[in-house]
Amino acid sequence: MRFIELTRRAQEGDSEAFGELVRQFQGMAFGYAYSLLGDFHLAQDAAQDAFIQAYHDIRMVTTPAAFPSWLKRVVFKHCDRIRRRRQLLLADAETLNAVADHTPNVAEEIVEDETRRQALAALSSLNEDERAVTLLVYVHGYRQREVAAFLEITVDAVKNRLRSARRKLAERMLMLTNRRFTTTRPISPSDTKT
Repeated sequence: MRFIELTRRAQEGDSEAFGELVRQFQGMAFGYAYSLLGDFHLAQDAAQDAFIQAYHDIRMVTTPAAFPSWLKRVVFKHCDRIRRRRQLLLADAETLNAVADHTPNVAEEIVEDETRRQALAALSSLNEDERAVTLLVYVHGYRQREVAAFLEITVDAVKNRLRSARRKLAERMLMLTNRRFTTTRPISPSDTKT
């Protein structure tokens, strides 16, 4: 595994090797953070903070092969901090929304926002474990073996979580589709008979 050698070099002070570690693991760190936080920008912040800490503390990794699981714990710590801080920010966000400029959106932006909202709602309906593997495999394109190593679970556990997530997402889509068609169908004569 290439990251083992990169970790060794980064521990010796090679900043280019650390940069390569960042490139190799940035999608995984972001995907994991997003699965915990459910917010794109907060996940970016958590991943960035985790890599800053990793840069300063990489010598604490006892064995270079443990870098992915160590990084996962660092990402989790920063997500936990953000979650606690987020409670305070929610009240401020409500105040800002009340004062914000309400310029009219074009139809495309409305459709895009609604699609994004539904996709995020579908992902949010998954439990944290299913959401993490779904984001890492399907959104960020990591192989199941890489996800298993990063999350410190077996490949079979990754497969089971993906299978469960796909089933739940399919059920949710079916429910949304049925609801959409029932609320928009024309009234039939049988609906008006008593």
